[in-house]
Amino acid sequence: FFVSMGVQVDRAVKKRAGGEQPRARRSQPQYAPEIQSEIDKAHATQRAIDQAIAEADHPFEEIQEDVKMIVSAMETSAKRAQMIHDTLNDQSQAGHDERAIKAQIEKLKPRFGEKDVRELINDLEAQREAHVKLRESLERFKINMARLNASLGLMRTRLIEMSAAEEATLQRELAEQA
Repeated sequence: FFVSMGVQVDRAVKKRAGGEQPRARRSQPQYAPEIQSEIDKAHATQRAIDQAIAEADHPFEEIQEDVKMIVSAMETSAKRAQMIHDTLNDQSQAGHDERAIKAQIEKLKPRFGEKDVRELINDLEAQREAHVKLRESLERFKINMARLNASLGLMRTRLIEMSAAEEATLQRELAEQA
């Protein structure tokens, strides 16, 4: 839903502006610690991969571009995850979290026969369900970011393995020539 809304907003802005307009760069976003941790891991792994590529005998620019694309996608996901995190936090502080809504519903159930109360309970149930879905979405974002970090770590390991294998092959060939 949020991805769809973002795309629709981008299209509307471009349409009003008369076509493609470069976005103004914003200051570095502030993330919740668990989101920032994943972004920091991604950047650290990207730097390590860049260093390994710089030290390799063969060019691995394609891998470098893939890593850059993955980290960029993670940053976009982190912004969306932070938006969800902030919304859940705001709702909790305002007393509109799952537990508070459920308590309010339980308090109103004895009056369920009243039309207005029944409609209120139905609205509160919908609000609670939306809150649950947001929380689940945030967890999926965190899991996906952790998976991407694991993939980046694997890419780094494979790159080092390939470089080391090439070095071992070169040393064997030199020994044979000697």
